[in-house]
Amino acid sequence: MKLAKKIIAKAVEITREEGNQMMVDAGVTCMKSDDLIEGVSAMFEKRTPKFKGK
Repeated sequence: MKLAKKIIAKAVEITREEGNQMMVDAGVTCMKSDDLIEGVSAMFEKRTPKFKGK
């Protein structure tokens, strides 16, 4: 969520291409997080996820 807010705040200051690159970079960062793995695992195990902010 922090990354999304950062991109939105910069939207008026940067070009569309820069914004798109920021979104791609944020997506890559999220895909590497332990919380993503926990969220997907919890969904398949039908339990509440225990996010750690990592």
